[in-house]
Amino acid sequence: MIKWFCSNVSADVALVLARPEGAPEGTKGLGMFLMPRKLPDGTLNKYKVNRLKDKFGTRDMASGEVTFDGAVAYVVGDITKGFKQMMSMVNSSRLSNAVRSSAMMRRSFLEALVSARGRVAFGSSLSEKPLMKETLFELLLDCEAAASITFYTASVYDKSDQGNVEAEGLLRILTPLLKGYICKRARNSTSEGMEARGGNGYIEDWIDSKLVRDAHVGSIWEGTTNIVALDVVRALVKDEAGEIFFNDLYNRLDAITNSLTKQIGKILLQISKKVESQSHRIMSLNGPERELPAKQLMNRMYHIFTASLLLNEAEVQITAQENYRKLYMTLQYIHRYLLSSGLDDLTYFDSSLLQCFDAIVDFDKVSKGTVEGLLENVQQAVKL
Repeated sequence: MIKWFCSNVSADVALVLARPEGAPEGTKGLGMFLMPRKLPDGTLNKYKVNRLKDKFGTRDMASGEVTFDGAVAYVVGDITKGFKQMMSMVNSSRLSNAVRSSAMMRRSFLEALVSARGRVAFGSSLSEKPLMKETLFELLLDCEAAASITFYTASVYDKSDQGNVEAEGLLRILTPLLKGYICKRARNSTSEGMEARGGNGYIEDWIDSKLVRDAHVGSIWEGTTNIVALDVVRALVKDEAGEIFFNDLYNRLDAITNSLTKQIGKILLQISKKVESQSHRIMSLNGPERELPAKQLMNRMYHIFTASLLLNEAEVQITAQENYRKLYMTLQYIHRYLLSSGLDDLTYFDSSLLQCFDAIVDFDKVSKGTVEGLLENVQQAVKL
């Protein structure tokens, strides 16, 4: 038997799915096995690495084509539930992919920021130019949002691992959401970070080109974006994960107490209710009609959940530090990803970024007045 693509052929052990003799067709007939590289007596197991794959990225991990020829492997768990057990591993791997992609987004932002601040053109550093501020801010907003939902999902994973049934249901839908959106977005962030550095970013002396190459695998391993989007819909329809997803979001918004934060929560609640309604409508469809809007729904669900987490963090920051930076980020996130179509007006909807850019990227304090001005513009956009 030949496995065309083994992710890490140099590993000491590998988890593999195989169909035992007499087992039924399909995923129900697959068992999970642990296959060691070396047997207990120290001899090599009987499989052969035919060749390594000449990959686009992640070249520091050897992937290859393997032939199994009488290899010894040990049954893991119930042999009739191999695929289900493997999907549990996939949950962990999808979260790992999101962590990895979030880290690359952060690295790309930092590389771009340091480069832009150190390069002078037309009498000032590039980081002082309005369009570069916009580029850097968008990179920061994306990686900060990704970190927020990734860390939250990690906490849900811990609770699920301890047997919390509610957390298991929430994890079922959060992991494909993270995998589907963050890993895809990392490809954009790393490319933008490379461009922000200019010609130097395209030279192998810097890390940008490696980040671009390595970012692409995140949206391919453990299911491409299309597959993951369909898995989100499957979680809604088959596992009824939508109710627990939206309840978690609404409970977080209900717990908000700060008067300014509550105004923003009201906007986000309206948007979230609309997305929930859209999810029910998609679930009522069948066949190709249900599949067609899957990616759009996945992205919207990611954005509303992430925005609710940012809003919760904003309230904590206001209470502890009297700092409105995170609330500013939340408003920008809501407008950019949930309200603006990009054609609302001929002018940039809010120019406050030009004044508070350094405070934002240096994680310094942002005033309440700055947020109130931004909130007024967002309210006009949503017509509240």
